Amino acid sequence: MTRCVTPHAGGSIRIGYRSPQLSHTCSTADKISLAQELGCACIEPQVNRLELTSVAAAAELGAAARAGGISAETFGCDLPLLGSDEQALAQAIDDMAAIAQALGANYVFTRVLVDELCPQGDLWQRLARNLPAAVARCTAGGVALSLEADGGTFVTSLERMERALDLADGALANFDPCNLYLAGSDPLLAVQRLAPRIRSGHIKDGVYGQHEVPVGSGELDWAGILDAMVEAGIDATMHVEHCKQPDQVRSAIAHLRTVMPALAVC
Repeated sequence: MTRCVTPHAGGSIRIGYRSPQLSHTCSTADKISLAQELGCACIEPQVNRLELTSVAAAAELGAAARAGGISAETFGCDLPLLGSDEQALAQAIDDMAAIAQALGANYVFTRVLVDELCPQGDLWQRLARNLPAAVARCTAGGVALSLEADGGTFVTSLERMERALDLADGALANFDPCNLYLAGSDPLLAVQRLAPRIRSGHIKDGVYGQHEVPVGSGELDWAGILDAMVEAGIDATMHVEHCKQPDQVRSAIAHLRTVMPALAVC
């Protein structure tokens, strides 16, 4: 597998794409073909009703990816990190680990969803109890656990991401500069602060105070962000996401090639 490295620094960035929302129009074979067409070495699926609905579905996608020379080493799965039922969390992690093994993945990202109304202090206490146990259980299952900041969840900004990650040794940051930007955080500062914990992340674009827009038509400085990641020595795969049609993936990757010519899509 080719590594993408700019010559002046030690970091390396691979570009892939997130595949769940393409499930409305694309088969598994179509997703693999699109990655091959674009020269992407990886896709990132999601445990949801559209894609990784079972261990069998994960095994099918994983086998198809490997047969096509494509990696599916990372995936998304929302875990109940703010729940009060520790056994339910343990079972959710075990179910996720079974999907990871079937898929051939070693990294999962989760958002920190709020499923019930509780005082914020109580939720931080739950996360402080649950996250270290979750990281340990994921590690035992051969999977690295990362958190993603996202609007409408408990962890939205860089400040809250750092506070959450400090609760558990080994917890990683799934780096989504657009989510952080829309929450009012500086993506370049996030690169500096989160660098040791970044292994993977997402690429999309947005307009502050409004919404997401196609990559290249918003306010995210992707050339600056990717260059800063390389300068910081980060080795990561960044996945274009929230594309519902193959042409949206093609357009986003074409823009990334334009704004940062030194970055190959590999």
